[in-house]
Amino acid sequence: MELSFKERLFDLVNPHVLANGCELVDVEYTGENRDKVLRIIIDKQEGVSIDDCANVSTSLDPILDEADIIQSSYTLEVTSPGVDRPLKTDADLSRNKGRLVEIKLNRHIEGKNIFQGILDSYSDQEISIIRDDPFIKGVAPKTNGQNLSLSRADIGTIKQAIRF
Repeated sequence: MELSFKERLFDLVNPHVLANGCELVDVEYTGENRDKVLRIIIDKQEGVSIDDCANVSTSLDPILDEADIIQSSYTLEVTSPGVDRPLKTDADLSRNKGRLVEIKLNRHIEGKNIFQGILDSYSDQEISIIRDDPFIKGVAPKTNGQNLSLSRADIGTIKQAIRF
């Protein structure tokens, strides 16, 4: 079975991303005519810096030129996934274990469908968090610190939570 274009790009760049201490999250090739962009999305546990993006870009340039997978001109963009990106894969969850996440459910539990907490564990069937819901009028919810297991089937989206 022949690999897709995206799979070939992923296989080509992944070793070089890893060699720079990062993890390859995704590869996107978008645009039309002269405005084509090859976007390499990288991450690492402590977060991605501008230097990480520059180092990966510098190491990929000659590799991509030599492989000549993309025949037309394009712009190479190396970026982080961004904190508001939904966590979809087990690799996303693994990277964010121990971090504050927000889970939006497809149904209500305990009268609500949005929960925040520290990502504790996950399996094929469920995701567990240690509750850390935001304060309401300066009062911490009594459920904070408690473990909450949610069925993956009930989860609409899960992403890093941002608090100011």
